[in-house]
Amino acid sequence: DTMKEVVVLGKSAAGARGESADQTQASLSLRGVKVHKPSLAGAQPMPKVFDWREQLAGMVAPGEDPLGAQIDQGACGSCYAFAGIMMLQMRFRVKLWQMHGIL
Repeated sequence: DTMKEVVVLGKSAAGARGESADQTQASLSLRGVKVHKPSLAGAQPMPKVFDWREQLAGMVAPGEDPLGAQIDQGACGSCYAFAGIMMLQMRFRVKLWQMHGIL
């Protein structure tokens, strides 16, 4: 299962074995694995400048955003987990237009 996920998501396993991505997708399809092919049809060009603070202005008063607070995690390496959770909270905020607490 893990190898199938690697092939479908990253296609890096196919390159390591010398297979082309199309051959791998075809062999997976024969085995009944659904392969998602993303489309860029209708996609808009990337803006030259983008700032989430501008996009989310009005949701919270300036200086009172809990996601802007710096929290000391010490020297344990939890900064990676903390950064991931902060990113996830911001994605929820953008998608649902709702604020969620940090802790």
